[in-house]
Amino acid sequence: MAWLREARALEHSRPPPRKDLTWEEVRTHAAPGDCWTVLRGRVYALSPYFRYHPGGERILDQGCGRDCTRLFQKYHAWVNERLLIGSLLVGELKVEERLAAAEGGGGGRGA
Repeated sequence: MAWLREARALEHSRPPPRKDLTWEEVRTHAAPGDCWTVLRGRVYALSPYFRYHPGGERILDQGCGRDCTRLFQKYHAWVNERLLIGSLLVGELKVEERLAAAEGGGGGRGA
């Protein structure tokens, strides 16, 4: 529950979500203290959630600077990520970037 309280507070302080994010930009945020991840085409800044993740920080490290959709689906297919980490939304990948990733050429595929 502590996370949900913090998430509510973060939601009011975040800038509007962007729609122009690229894989190049996502890859520059690939460390636990500065962790962006892609989940279903949406980019989230996960660092504030690290200390609350029940599975520990190490598993979250795997998604930093990468697409974590497969990893998330493996362990949390039933979880509503918008409710859980929606307050951490940075924005969405550009349409071209999402299409390239879906075709295997985006370089963001992985976890």
